[in-house]
Amino acid sequence: MRSVPASGSTAGSSSGSDGTYALVLEAGDSIRLGSGTWTSSNSSVIKVNSKGKATAMSEGSATLTSSAGISLRVKVEEDD
Repeated sequence: MRSVPASGSTAGSSSGSDGTYALVLEAGDSIRLGSGTWTSSNSSVIKVNSKGKATAMSEGSATLTSSAGISLRVKVEEDD
């Protein structure tokens, strides 16, 4: 499981000039998000529980957004 801070840089991801981060996961992968409240733009692709654990559900793209204003673009691919 990867850990994504609520601010600052994120290992294993890339940061765009707009302050967003991008991450590619496989369906079934999970990541632990930093403190604060996180929401998913598409919970059928990636869902977030109340403890900040995000789980990739199915192939597609979504954006996770924190209450601190951090955005994480996520692309979920099917497991080979």
